[in-house]
Amino acid sequence: MKIEMGKKYRTRDGRPVRILAMDIRAPRTIVIAVMNPEGDESLHTVYPDGNCSAIVGEQTSTDLMEVSPYDDFKINDPVMAKISSEDENWQRRYFAGVGKSGHPLVFPNGRTRWSSHGCEVSAFEVRRPTEEELK
Repeated sequence: MKIEMGKKYRTRDGRPVRILAMDIRAPRTIVIAVMNPEGDESLHTVYPDGNCSAIVGEQTSTDLMEVSPYDDFKINDPVMAKISSEDENWQRRYFAGVGKSGHPLVFPNGRTRWSSHGCEVSAFEVRRPTEEELK
């Protein structure tokens, strides 16, 4: 994995991370702020691959893990979905998780986990509905 600005990350132990700088002239070239349980942040440096340890294969609790854009979605959350890349219209659906390819999944035809009997459909794009769309 290569750390990139604009992507979301968390530590291996689940704490939110902010990327502060990526051009430090040192072996660990990325500066991050890690949210602590107390609500404050601590500063750390990591290597460009997101690891804190210089020992290959060694894992630490502060190693970076990429966060999927769908990590904060729960199964059955109402979403607006485009089912294909050619789709221009957003459709009302319920979130069904993320497929092995990383694409979001939705339940078909307004169904939920309970009513879909295991059927799910891959979506091209998913977003949260606006307040107006929820009415």
